Amino acid sequence: MNIIKQSLTGLLILLVFFIFATIIAIIEQQPFFIIMHSLGIISSLTSSIFLYKKYKKLQ
Repeated sequence: MNIIKQSLTGLLILLVFFIFATIIAIIEQQPFFIIMHSLGIISSLTSSIFLYKKYKKLQ
């Protein structure tokens, strides 16, 4: 169960990185990076939701 907490923490840190990177890409008007970081946000969110549900089920 501890590894799930660590994975959630890592994914949330990754999510913050993707949000900041997306903001910078929007400011600099780089469409490729906007798309890639947006996909990173989506994948981080779905992984976090999946792990959170798994964590709650184990408690």
